[in-house]
Amino acid sequence: MNKLIITIFLITGYNISLFGQATKAEPILEKMTYTVKTQQISEKKKGKEEDDEFSFRGGKFKSKLFTEMYRVPTKPYEILDVDTTTGTKIITWQCEAALDDIDKVTFSGKIDGKTITGTAEWTVKNKPKKTLHYEFTGELKEKKKKTPAPAAEK
Repeated sequence: MNKLIITIFLITGYNISLFGQATKAEPILEKMTYTVKTQQISEKKKGKEEDDEFSFRGGKFKSKLFTEMYRVPTKPYEILDVDTTTGTKIITWQCEAALDDIDKVTFSGKIDGKTITGTAEWTVKNKPKKTLHYEFTGELKEKKKKTPAPAAEK
């Protein structure tokens, strides 16, 4: 009798574990790309706006401008908050990218619908007073729609 109860328990438990497993959810920003304007901000003036593109792929964040011009590596990003109380989903995120033992760039942003805004702080480790400030704003890059090939004429 005990063997029967144990067998039923094991089979039931196994079936529940199969059906009760949650599927792995896609990261909230995965495969998102934003067309961005980035501008250096100093105490005296604003710098020239630069075209940039932010992408979130494989759990990592990449700024095309910072990668190409300054060799800032692609690094994992972190979702700090997801707020849905306003009716639209507002995502707050951050990414810290160290270039080497000296330089560190921290991107902090907010995504509200299709709009992205935020800052990037470039800090030189051995010169604490040397921090470059950037601001960025942009929109979700629309995916190009594939146009069907024209039908062959007979």
